[in-house]
Amino acid sequence: MARSGKTAPSPHSTHNPGRQVQLSRRRPGISRAHRASRALRLEGPRRKKRELEDEIDEEFSRRAKAIAQIALQFSKKIPYIRNILACVSQYKATKVPSLHHAVVHQRWLDLQAQGKTQSLHEIKQSLKEEIESGELDMDDFDEEEKARLITQVLDHRMLKRRGVRSTTRAVELDVKQTAGGIGNALGDLHFRTGVCGFALLSRGHADDPSKPHFVNSNDAMAYLIEVYGISPYDFLRGFEAWSTTRDNGIVDKDDLGSMRKLVSKLLTDSLRRIKHNNNISMDYVNYEVAIREGKGVELAGWPADISMSRPALWNAETTRRVRDALRSGAIHWVTMPRAQHGELIAANNAKRAAEGSGALRKRAVRSDSGTMRGPNKRTAKKKAPATSDDDEDDEDEEHVPPPPQQAIPAPAPIHGDGAPSPFPSLCYDPGAAPTGADEAPTYPSLHYDPVPHVIAQPDLDALLGMPDLFTLPPLDPTFDAAEAQRVIDDFLADIEANGIFPEVGTLGQQVFANASAAPAPSNGFPIAAFTPAPLPTQVLGVASSVNLVVTGARSNTAAGAQNNATPPMKKRKVRSDAGASRKAKIPRLEAQNDAAPAALPPPPRKRKQFTAISETGADLCAGGGRKLMARDGAQGARRGLMAFGFIFKRSGK
Repeated sequence: MARSGKTAPSPHSTHNPGRQVQLSRRRPGISRAHRASRALRLEGPRRKKRELEDEIDEEFSRRAKAIAQIALQFSKKIPYIRNILACVSQYKATKVPSLHHAVVHQRWLDLQAQGKTQSLHEIKQSLKEEIESGELDMDDFDEEEKARLITQVLDHRMLKRRGVRSTTRAVELDVKQTAGGIGNALGDLHFRTGVCGFALLSRGHADDPSKPHFVNSNDAMAYLIEVYGISPYDFLRGFEAWSTTRDNGIVDKDDLGSMRKLVSKLLTDSLRRIKHNNNISMDYVNYEVAIREGKGVELAGWPADISMSRPALWNAETTRRVRDALRSGAIHWVTMPRAQHGELIAANNAKRAAEGSGALRKRAVRSDSGTMRGPNKRTAKKKAPATSDDDEDDEDEEHVPPPPQQAIPAPAPIHGDGAPSPFPSLCYDPGAAPTGADEAPTYPSLHYDPVPHVIAQPDLDALLGMPDLFTLPPLDPTFDAAEAQRVIDDFLADIEANGIFPEVGTLGQQVFANASAAPAPSNGFPIAAFTPAPLPTQVLGVASSVNLVVTGARSNTAAGAQNNATPPMKKRKVRSDAGASRKAKIPRLEAQNDAAPAALPPPPRKRKQFTAISETGADLCAGGGRKLMARDGAQGARRGLMAFGFIFKRSGK
């Protein structure tokens, strides 16, 4: 058990009762007679000591009054005057080499220059003999020589402490010995005081040959496993990776971007340190209000010729000046005195009252200030107001007819028996002026065409043999031709029953008179179907599909009217899974001549009345909105006709 004296035993010795303990030195006791005789002998010195202390106290009292009077007279603090009178230095006293050590070091350098070697004991012995014989006198050195010799010793000591090793072998041995010394020091410290700790050592460059080390005492590295769940070796590998890849800051980046970032970081970090708040940021534009008035701090030493603005607006020379001043401490944050801060707040409040708006910094005035601005372009289209009848009348008065269209040749027969048609085709006249309610209210721009056309009795073979002017995919091999022919026959039968015949010819835009005699199409009246004429640069080829356009009241574009063709189709969007194999929803046939797969029996067919959609059909056909072919059945045939350009809807809807 550790022996305790007047002070309590250390906790480390108490927790380790079986360990050897360094016993404190015990003073030998004295007898009562010896203690009484010593008290009588010390009575006189004690009385004198008390008198001395009284005199010193009186002197300190007088000196304290004098220091307070001087501090009040010169507006200084009392500790400042007291430190000056006591000659208190702000630096700690360090041991410097003596002149004797400096002379010994100079003798050693002289022997090395001559190529001779002597031990330290031999150099000191020869120097002692010279001093005793009077050959050398230390007082003969002047102050300049003494300072040179001492500085030479200090430089040599610093070289031994921080000099770079010249070989990789020396580096490895130095790291190994230093790491071992640190480990021994930590272990000895733990045994003496119970303090535990660990140290990590890693190379600072990827080319260094030294290996990483970690040393610990009392198994302190278990802290990484128990708290962070990482082994010491993994932690050491991460530390080595960070140490070899980080920027050590040995070479300062002097480019403009790096200097600006460094200045911003130095200003923000120092502001957060002085305010003890890591959530505030530097405000350059509102520095007077947000920083000086709001935070009560200011930048001392800021150059008068540099305006307080963002570093991004500075040139290289200004940025370098501010950076160097921040590093040296010439520019630093200080807390404003309470009186100065109060004056600043009062001045800013007076300015706010004079402005009337409550803000010291005015916003920039818009270039179109004071002028009426219209609605937003994005919302103007969505919120367009409805026009009245008066507005429409005004627009009619200001209507300017478009330029005349080019003449288009008469349509030529493409299929049929060659008999002239008693029914004229209905063509759109873009140059005709709008008509009133009494003249064909539904389609006012439809006119009679006196040129006879050919009555076409289309069948499936004729449709498949017609040229295709548009880029459409070929018919699917599974297309049921017989069922499609049946649907066509039913459609023609319905038309013949009503006394109406479809016309097939070349799409054209002729201007005709006799507009008042144009009939208004009824719900059951199909507008004639046409195919567009080929362009001069196009080469017709036989394809497996044909495009028929249903004419109507909607006009083509000017370009389409000039080249006698419909506008080009809109390019389809590419599927997100384009190029990838997809599972077909309906089985496809491997060859065109293969038999169609078995399908469910079609539902009972009803007699339906169909009517062509003139305006809607023209929109869909001209815009490229044609349906693709179906697979099989009556519905497939109907969809196939829709792909040809026959746009239907059920009558009565």
